[in-house]
Amino acid sequence: MNRPDPAGFSLEDACRIFVDTAEDGVALIRDGRFVFTNAALARILGVPAAALVGSKVEAAFPSTRRTEIRMNLERLVAGEETRIQSESALTRHDGVEAPVQIGRAHV
Repeated sequence: MNRPDPAGFSLEDACRIFVDTAEDGVALIRDGRFVFTNAALARILGVPAAALVGSKVEAAFPSTRRTEIRMNLERLVAGEETRIQSESALTRHDGVEAPVQIGRAHV
């Protein structure tokens, strides 16, 4: 449903505004690649959000964590897990690791 509410926003518009202005990094991933990232995730990684779209998700993680990340994503897609939460790190564009708390869910 994409009905306008009394304030003039559709549900889709309201969700987009919520995600785009969130303090937490948010991404949608398909086939192991970013299809959407919000400004907060782009800020964490030190690149424009548009630059992330199409790039491999695992490239945003330290090389020592990539196998684990790939396996977690595969478990989500296979339906073996519905939610995974973990502490990890992302590798910024400048090579510095940024500690993060990651929640993943299959939608």
